[in-house]
Amino acid sequence: MTGDELALQQVNCHRGATAEMPCMFCLNVKSKRSIDVLHDRAGYFVLVTCVDCDKFKFHSDVTIRKIAFELRDRSSVETKKGMETLQKQLGFSYIPNSTLLCPVLNYKPATLTVFDWMHCFLVDGVFNITVGQTMAVASTLGVSYNSMGSFVATWSWPRRLTQKGAIGKDLFKPSRIATWRKEEKFKCSASEALSLYPVMAAFLQMESTRLGLAENPAFTVFYLCCDVLDHLLCIPRGTCTPEGLAEAIVSFLRLYKLVFGEKHWTPKFHSILHLPRMLAEHKVIIPCFVTERKHKEGKRIAGYLRNTSVDFERSLLEDITSNHLHALHDFVAKPRICSGITRCSETLLAQLQASFPDAISLQVGRRAKFNQFNETEVGDIVLAQIGDHVVAAEIFGAIVADGAVFFLVSKLRRISSERRLSKWQRFGQELCLLEGVSILGPCVHRNDGDVVVVIRCV
Repeated sequence: MTGDELALQQVNCHRGATAEMPCMFCLNVKSKRSIDVLHDRAGYFVLVTCVDCDKFKFHSDVTIRKIAFELRDRSSVETKKGMETLQKQLGFSYIPNSTLLCPVLNYKPATLTVFDWMHCFLVDGVFNITVGQTMAVASTLGVSYNSMGSFVATWSWPRRLTQKGAIGKDLFKPSRIATWRKEEKFKCSASEALSLYPVMAAFLQMESTRLGLAENPAFTVFYLCCDVLDHLLCIPRGTCTPEGLAEAIVSFLRLYKLVFGEKHWTPKFHSILHLPRMLAEHKVIIPCFVTERKHKEGKRIAGYLRNTSVDFERSLLEDITSNHLHALHDFVAKPRICSGITRCSETLLAQLQASFPDAISLQVGRRAKFNQFNETEVGDIVLAQIGDHVVAAEIFGAIVADGAVFFLVSKLRRISSERRLSKWQRFGQELCLLEGVSILGPCVHRNDGDVVVVIRCV
């Protein structure tokens, strides 16, 4: 079970991140304002800013449910003030008929609950605060949000992201920048943050080179934050290990505390320390991007409903269900053509017949899925794994021959490669076929004449 902080708080009867005991998984973690740690001579309690996981004492399903039953039993004999004090001390609230008290469900809160890394990082979370703190330091060096916005505007994202409006190019407006500077926090949607962070890392890398700051600590903190996001994005593909994720998170948090201190530290910084353990137990951590998008669908439909006096909720639910079923009608997870073309030139048709002489069926299109996670279309720049080498190529068409996906591409020649940037050069107009299974993903890129600067796959 996963969700945002409020959802997990309500299901598990936890008092929330702003409570004295901010973590539902830890028995001994106290909030930053707690004075119990100062009077704890045994060293049992630790603050929420602690990054040493060996010092945490974890709840189990039994201990959490035991707290719920104890609160139920004490609620009939304690005064209102006494009950409030007890709930603060234990970190959980007494809610009659809650899931924790249900004898039929036998609910296991510690085992089944998983933090949503999207909310922890990208929704007023760790990433937003880290960007704000980094840019506060960068501004003293002459690096501003305005220059970052100008840099971001020069890049092109894969078409599928551009069409959804989730790239964040239009974020850098004077009114927004003023708010970011005042609050020392970068505000944007989760999808925008996910699209922007590799470009922002490339910008800071370029600025550090320009200023001669090889190892600026504030910039390094941001790079480590990006490394954590890179690990999290690899989870669905099975290429992220709990050990690698734990190392990335601890390295980032330790340097963050050293450089920026604990002033802007929130319980979400502590929450991400639990992600490697959850990944080890469940083998996957599912972010809530899809469910968050469903919120927008409901708001969009509700905006057209004017008569709310009779069966408003039912009408809204019927429309949402109908739209969802319509979307599922054409949903296919396997590789396929997503946007076909009605006519094909005789020259291209002859080339396809020569390339696939034994094919029973051939489809040609502008956009196609090349695996269950991703798709690309004409105009995108992609990275592909061919043998031991990674190559870049520009998409000119998509072909499905008897169920196998191929792309008509123009390969690029590598000029140079850095940590997050690589430069490639166009040469000639010769097109070739590239198997869809070899594509790593479409890239954020920038055209400088015949040179294409590539940031990363997204």
